[in-house]
Amino acid sequence: MRLYVNFFQPSMKLKEKTRAGSHVQRRYESAQTPFQRLQTTGVLDEQPQARLTTWFEQLDPVRLLRQLDQLQDAFWQLAIVPTATHVAPSPEPVRFEW
Repeated sequence: MRLYVNFFQPSMKLKEKTRAGSHVQRRYESAQTPFQRLQTTGVLDEQPQARLTTWFEQLDPVRLLRQLDQLQDAFWQLAIVPTATHVAPSPEPVRFEW
């Protein structure tokens, strides 16, 4: 989940908030992923930056999202408590792929 959120899930961060009486106006920065924000700050040394960039280039967001769906399905299969009349089939192991 962290790979999907950090590399492919943009979010808008609050830039400023001003109040005029009872009206509050909020201004947001443009939507960026945590990875993009980290790149723009320039706080990383060259080696960690290169490692993160390599990870980003190797990831496939569609495949990653499909794997997350499979893992969530497997989780819900394990979370369902079998009753005396219904025994859930044993799920096949889910493997994480790069």
